[in-house]
Amino acid sequence: MSRSKSPQVIAVFSHGYLGIPLQAFELIAIKRGVIFDLDGTLVDMEQANYQMYLEVLKKMYSLEITEREWVKFFAGRRPQESVPDFLKHREKRQIKFDFEKFKRLAGPIKEGLIFNRLNEVAFLVPGAEQFLERVKKLGNIKLALATSTIERFTRQILKYFGIDDYFDVILTGESVSKGKPDPEIYLKTLQVLKLPAQVCLVFEDSQSGVEAALKAGIEVIRIQNNSCCS
Repeated sequence: MSRSKSPQVIAVFSHGYLGIPLQAFELIAIKRGVIFDLDGTLVDMEQANYQMYLEVLKKMYSLEITEREWVKFFAGRRPQESVPDFLKHREKRQIKFDFEKFKRLAGPIKEGLIFNRLNEVAFLVPGAEQFLERVKKLGNIKLALATSTIERFTRQILKYFGIDDYFDVILTGESVSKGKPDPEIYLKTLQVLKLPAQVCLVFEDSQSGVEAALKAGIEVIRIQNNSCCS
């Protein structure tokens, strides 16, 4: 009996959604579900996220984050998993991460950025809206969003950039108990879509997100995001 082929990253787009080859749309057209991450995949929020983490971790631990550390420990991940890993890396194992304190400090900062300064700290990934429109017009494909961002912030971001009506299903950070690279959010998205992994495709930018999708058995197209924390 032959083994089923393991899912893999089938393409990497290095310029957002601009200049996507026809072959990519041929791959998408045979799918029944396309699942998108949000931060870095559709909307570049890295500057806002980095700024928030930088302020909070400086207040809590007097620690700065380097660009390499941001990519390795934080991009695409929830604080519940990313901050403890970062503290271990910095040899602060004895410090217990106080998530409730983190939320108290981070909430007002992130809220201010998203509700008052979104035009300064975020932008649509080039070609993202046109790409969503094109996929939606295929007609036979369900579109889903699977993001670690909390629902209230997710709704505001989608509404601000005018892409909230494209998605049939939206799962956010509150939808799961484990963050990426755990596959829980993608497995739950498949359940809500009522589709098997083999007929779906994920668009992701972060390594943790790619790993989560592959663990869920879904093929991935990676959006190369080089903005990070510049």
